Amino acid sequence: MTIFKKLLFVALSFLYIPCTIFTSETPNYETRKQYSISQFDPARDKNSAVNLCHKEWDKIIYIRNVKASDISNNTKRSYCNDLFENYNNNAQLYGFQVLHENDKFAGFVSYEMDHQKKEGSIEILAVDSDFRGKGYGKNLLVHSLEELGNKNINSIDICVLKDNIPALTLYKKTGFNKTSHRKNVPDKIVCLEYDPISIQNSLSNQNSKA
Repeated sequence: MTIFKKLLFVALSFLYIPCTIFTSETPNYETRKQYSISQFDPARDKNSAVNLCHKEWDKIIYIRNVKASDISNNTKRSYCNDLFENYNNNAQLYGFQVLHENDKFAGFVSYEMDHQKKEGSIEILAVDSDFRGKGYGKNLLVHSLEELGNKNINSIDICVLKDNIPALTLYKKTGFNKTSHRKNVPDKIVCLEYDPISIQNSLSNQNSKA
C-alpha cells in the first residue's frame, strides 16, 4: 500500500495568504500581464508542486488523527508526490491547475468533482511565499470556480481552519457564504459552500453604486 493510501483518510485544505492580498489595491496591468494559469504538467510542474506542498505542509494539509510533527520530511514529500500523481491519473475526478509568473512556478489549486451528484470541492490552494501579495490566490480560486462551473458542477465547498481569518475573508468575498453540510469535520475546521447567487447580487449592488 502506498503512503498516499495509508495517509489519505481525510485531507482538508485551506489557503494561506498574507493580509496584503485583502487590501483594496488593484494589481497594475504589468502584474496581471505576467501571470498565466494552465493545466498541471507533470514534467514541468511536479517537482515545484511537491516542494511547495512540503514547504507549506502545516498550512495546506490536514490528516485526521495524525500530527504533522509525527510525519517525517521524506514521508511528507512522498505523500505530496503520490497525491499529485493521483490527481494526474484521475483527471475525470480531479482538476489541478498551476499559476506561473514569467515562467516561474508560483502556486497551484486542486479540486475534486462528483459528476453524478454535480458536487465539487476545492481541495488545496497554495501560493509560494515569494509570489504573495499579488492576488494570485484569488486568481486561482476564481479560476477553479469557473472550471467547475464549466463542468456543470452546481455545488462547491471549501474547508479552512476557523482561526484562519484572512482565508475566511477571501472565501466569503468570493462567494462562499453558506455553511457546508460536509460530515465528520473536526471542530477546528469550518467548511463553506459557494453561493453564486449571493456573489452576483453583491456585484450588482456594487455596480449600481458606482
